[in-house]
Amino acid sequence: MAEPLYRLGEIVRHARLGYRCVVYEVREEGGPVDDWLNPGESLKNKECAWYRVLVDKGGHSALLAEHELVKDDTGAEIENPRVNDVFEGFEGGRYSPRIL
Repeated sequence: MAEPLYRLGEIVRHARLGYRCVVYEVREEGGPVDDWLNPGESLKNKECAWYRVLVDKGGHSALLAEHELVKDDTGAEIENPRVNDVFEGFEGGRYSPRIL
């Protein structure tokens, strides 16, 4: 099984739509993602890494497959009101996960 390409706190961009986001949860390839879904939803491809991300310039999160993401090299922070709940700092273009 391949390691996920992205890590907690890493800033990424949606490959097709272009919006920026920060990874706050990772499910490795083949890992269960059903508990992340709303009732009635299903995923076409469970055999890849999936990421929960906080979306820039919004107050929401998204569930994205690895193939939907590319690395963001802008070095800019994410504007999302939930960032401070999940991360404790920003340095070197990535966030430091808050230790619970």
